[in-house]
This record gives sequence, structure tokens and C-alpha cells, in this order.
Amino acid sequence: MQPTGTVLTVPKEHINGIDVYYEITGTGRPLVFLHGLGSSTRDWEYQVEHFSRTHEVVTVDFRGHGRSDKPAERYTIPLFGADTAEVISRLGLARPTVAGISLGGMVAFQLAADHPGVIGRLVAVNAVPEFKIEGVGFRVQVALRKLITRFADMEKIGEILAGRLFPAPDMEEQRQKMIERWAENDKAAYQSAFRAILDWEGVAELMRSFDRPTLFIVSDEDYTSVESKTRYVESMSNAEMVVIDGARHAVPAEWPDRFNSVLEGFLEGGS
Repeated sequence: MQPTGTVLTVPKEHINGIDVYYEITGTGRPLVFLHGLGSSTRDWEYQVEHFSRTHEVVTVDFRGHGRSDKPAERYTIPLFGADTAEVISRLGLARPTVAGISLGGMVAFQLAADHPGVIGRLVAVNAVPEFKIEGVGFRVQVALRKLITRFADMEKIGEILAGRLFPAPDMEEQRQKMIERWAENDKAAYQSAFRAILDWEGVAELMRSFDRPTLFIVSDEDYTSVESKTRYVESMSNAEMVVIDGARHAVPAEWPDRFNSVLEGFLEGGS
């Protein structure tokens, strides 16, 4: 038996014209984690260590991120979804739980819309099935993000975001880790992925007929309000929401124990 947390495979698959990197850790029911903008498989480290004790955990680097290829092209959420669907198919994963944060959550929703039979259970972490700029505060956040994405280098972007996502004095380790990893991003690929978010029309209407168990994990101090996410939960036939108090956008890394407990409860709730 493999020790807990041991990576069983570290391959790449040639998918849709590029090499896509992924990792498989542990054995059991399949659980796929999809990262956010500018992140990679490494940002699920606290979840991989925990859930690989009971699950076959698969983490994927989207094109333009991590150790996947970074072609100079226009990225889209449907393209990220198509890449992910092909990874799931080639690995022979039977109706896995797919958990995505932010950009990864958008991709998970797109995957559910385009390939509804692929997903067994869906987990959206600080994500909703469409991108709408609503409210003054969020408009300001998006405008500022556009500016720093255009004019700052990747290390500086990482410094700005790390300070916002991990502001507590005892979160220095998370801040430094994020800054170091963010600096490794290819800026052109990062900008293309950011545009993919801004251009995404979403799949909110299609999600109304998605009947697989769905969990929205929401931070009460996320960029958008709990109330703005509630209407999406209520529009779906088999969705629920758990709010984590005192948490920000990157809750899996900010409060890993609390996040893992919420996700574990959902996974234990059925097939």
C-alpha cells in the first residue's frame, strides 16, 4: 500500500494540442480539484494530504498554468472545461466529485453544463455559474485587478494579492508561499486566463436542470457577498451552501482544517 500523500503518478497528457499536467495521489473514490487563476496543483496541498487517505485525488494544471503548456492563444472557460473533461476520460474516472475554486469553480460549472454525465458531485468554492460585475465594491475590485494585471509584474501582483488574501499576522507562511509561486507565472498566459474570466457568459440557466448533488462553499469575506451567491443555490434543484465565517477568497489555504471538514461532510453524505 502506498503511504498517505504519496503521488502515484505525475504525468502529462497531450490534450487538445498541448501537454496538460496532472497528479494522482491516494486510492478510493475519485476527487478532482481545480485551481484558481494564477495557481496550480500545488495550491491544493492541504487538501491532497488530507483527502488522499480516503480518495483517489486528482489535481490538474489548466493550460497556461503550473507545469502545463502555455500556448500563446486565447484561453476560454469552455476550453479549460474541455481539457479537464478529457483528463477525466483518459484516467477512466467514474463520476468523480469535482471541486473548483474561483476560476476552477467556473470550469467545474462549464464541465457540468457541457458534460453533465461526467460529474458525480460538484463543489464550487467562492464561485458561481456566471461572471457578472454587480455592486460598487466588486466593480472597484475588478477595475483594480485589471490595472495591476496590465502594469505590474507577476511578483508584485502576488505581493498585492497575498496581502489581501492572507492579512493576519500569523499567515506569513501563506503570504510568502503565494508570492513565490505567483512570480513563476507566465504573464501573457495569466493575462489570457484573466480575460477568459471577464469574457465568460456563464452557464447559470443550464445549471437549473443539473440534478447532481452540488455544494457551494462560501467565505463571508469573499469578493462578492453571500447574498449574491444564494440566488444561484436556490435556482438549482439539488444544491446547498455552507458559509465559512471570517474567511476570504482563498479559504482552502487560509483555513484548511475548516474547509476540509466542510468538504468531508459533503463527501460522506452520499454516493
